[in-house]
Amino acid sequence: MIRITSKRDGFRRCGIAHAAAPVDYPDDRFSPGELEILKAEPMLTVTYIDETQPEPDKTPPGDGTNTAVELDDQVDAQTEPEPKAEVRRGKKGGRK
Repeated sequence: MIRITSKRDGFRRCGIAHAAAPVDYPDDRFSPGELEILKAEPMLTVTYIDETQPEPDKTPPGDGTNTAVELDDQVDAQTEPEPKAEVRRGKKGGRK
């Protein structure tokens, strides 16, 4: 598999508007000449992906993989009322 990423979204080369996000193409999508053109283009990053190797886990922490305890803590933090500020006032009527 061939993965192509453009430095600028919509950059065109070999009849394709390449995306700024990585796009995967089958190995036979491009001719050898087109592959040379794509690899030589400084605006594109072309990498070969070995489909037999599993992709590394790219899941960032805190993206919905919270445990039940963490979720309970988050709910408690959202539902607890804010403590009220204590207000001290002087006696009405002034000095005697």
